[in-house]
Amino acid sequence: MRRKDTKKKIMVLAVLLVGFLFVAGTYAADVTYFIMGGAGSQGRFYSEVAFLAKFFTEKMPDVRASGVVTPGVSRGNIARMQKGEIQAGRLFGDDYWALKYKKPPYEKGEYDIKAWFKCLRQPIRVIADIDIKSMKDLKGKKVGLGVRGSGDDTFAWRLLNFYGIKEGDINAQYVGRNVAQSSFSNHQLDAIILSYTRDNFQHLGPVFAARPLGKSSHFLAPTMEEAEAFAKEWPCYGVDTFGEPAFEQPNLVGIYMTTIMAVSGKVSEDLVYRMTKLMFTNWDEVLEGLPWLKPDKTGKLGLTLKNAMDIPGGADFHPGALRYYKEVGLIQ
Repeated sequence: MRRKDTKKKIMVLAVLLVGFLFVAGTYAADVTYFIMGGAGSQGRFYSEVAFLAKFFTEKMPDVRASGVVTPGVSRGNIARMQKGEIQAGRLFGDDYWALKYKKPPYEKGEYDIKAWFKCLRQPIRVIADIDIKSMKDLKGKKVGLGVRGSGDDTFAWRLLNFYGIKEGDINAQYVGRNVAQSSFSNHQLDAIILSYTRDNFQHLGPVFAARPLGKSSHFLAPTMEEAEAFAKEWPCYGVDTFGEPAFEQPNLVGIYMTTIMAVSGKVSEDLVYRMTKLMFTNWDEVLEGLPWLKPDKTGKLGLTLKNAMDIPGGADFHPGALRYYKEVGLIQ
């Protein structure tokens, strides 16, 4: 009897174990893991994907989202999405434009990466020694650029070439933005070219503390005609007239790129639709977590549903995002 009882118990436990594994396996199969790439751990790109990951995970029982640090910023996120390592990522709009129209460095290969929503306008600035009065005065000077082959490097040379400045005309220092800023502050560079979020004290506050605007340094800005001509030549950029109010430069003319959130075309339409709808129907909660996305009075700066598709040069949006934008009447 004891042997029979033992066998029965073992059989019951085996059945329960199989049932447990089946239920657990079924549950795991119903969960979607969604990874979003930002940039360095100290920047806003990472803060945004980390917040959105928490937001989606808490409100979508079938989703486990995570925001991760991704070296290489925009181009690093493109490479990781293409490899399937992440499902979404923050990109520079000009990188996305190059990918869409097969411009260098994306002239070869197929990239199944779609736009999701526009994030922010990001000004491109030249900050120079006070004695440098024009772009042509940069010839022969030490100019800090992004790491060679990076997006920062690319747009800097597009701007320099527009003014007739070629490789060899300047003493280019491919040191990346952080080193470039500290080197300019220490008078080791004559100028720097970089993009950043408007009125960003984190990036430029220390620079102007060391080299006060109007005394030791200044924004080397284009004229309106020059900015319009550049944006016509490179439609992935736009003319910026919002200046730098926090640095007492409200009338500064500039050129901007748009940062965007992109998503792999392999992600299901239904998932992107649900995420897009969830985000914009809880927009006040999103702005509490990401206050720098708050729109200004014009509705052009910051992110709103109305400007979510405003990407210079055009974009191919993910079907899931398009489904929601059509549902709310943003497009026909």
